[in-house]
Amino acid sequence: MFFKITLIFIFLFQISCANKNEKSYQDLYALRILLETATKAKPNPQAACIDAMRSEEACIATASDVLAGTLTETNLSLTLSTGKFTTYSDLCANNLYMYPLPTNYVTNNSDAIRECFFKCDSSYWKTRKNLNICSGTSTVMLSGIGNDSGTSNCRRNCFSSTNNTP
Repeated sequence: MFFKITLIFIFLFQISCANKNEKSYQDLYALRILLETATKAKPNPQAACIDAMRSEEACIATASDVLAGTLTETNLSLTLSTGKFTTYSDLCANNLYMYPLPTNYVTNNSDAIRECFFKCDSSYWKTRKNLNICSGTSTVMLSGIGNDSGTSNCRRNCFSSTNNTP
């Protein structure tokens, strides 16, 4: 936090000096980029993954083959990790929640891209829930995200918006 505040003061000082010394446009641009980079929030794919998992759970809980109130974080985590993990935190930390993408595809990308992917997934599940289209069996719903063109486009846009940088 101190570092960010210091950068802001330096930036403001540079602007005031720029008016007096007539700094070049390139210098001001470089300072602006530096300030944007310093104040940009660090990507948090773990938090985005957990949010996506909770959104998925809320939708799948309404599936015709799921008894009301029986779907829990533990049940879904165990199912998606084939019995290895009982929490979304553990599931996400081990990159197992990226259906239908293979694990190596996820680990080879930056935190910014992984966070973006999870936000795409979360958006898919929240939209379905908000539109009351969380229907069918849990298997059909789980396979739906892999076939959804909106989610695929969202993920594709993650590369262009982040340029695969942290």
